[in-house]
Amino acid sequence: MILPEIVLPPRSFDFPHPPDVERVYLGDFVDLRRKEDATLLNRLDPDKPLVYCSLGSVPRYYPHSRRLFRAVIAASRQRHDWQWVSERGSRAGYR
Repeated sequence: MILPEIVLPPRSFDFPHPPDVERVYLGDFVDLRRKEDATLLNRLDPDKPLVYCSLGSVPRYYPHSRRLFRAVIAASRQRHDWQWVSERGSRAGYR
């Protein structure tokens, strides 16, 4: 028996995939008591495309995370007309 893949983010964050792949989307998990720092949002330009890159709070579980973020940084140097936001989690355990 093949079990469905459980995906944490909402379906709208996923890439298109073949219909034979069964996925269960759990959706958003938001801690309404968490204090957010909105200063970054105030600095974003609504007229520029936004590229957001994150592997969540534990990038150490992804063996190629350092390579991914280096590629994103290299791409950002080529596209000054875009705005870039990345989050790589804590430095503890970062590969």
